[in-house]
Amino acid sequence: MQSFKRDQRVRVTSDYEDGRLHGKVGTVHRIRTDGGAWVEMDDPLPDDLCRFPADDPRGKHVQLYPEECERVA
Repeated sequence: MQSFKRDQRVRVTSDYEDGRLHGKVGTVHRIRTDGGAWVEMDDPLPDDLCRFPADDPRGKHVQLYPEECERVA
């Protein structure tokens, strides 16, 4: 992929965090100024990948870059 769009559905294609997110699908929630995005994953994240407290609504978000993803139709 070359860039993200808000609310775009993406699948992780890289070995992000030792491959634990490879093939997982999520929705682009917020675009970052560096070209990356915060992506809300459909499935719960392993505890050590959570960037926010468990009770935070952003608890399923990970930071990804376009080269780590592909669009989901």
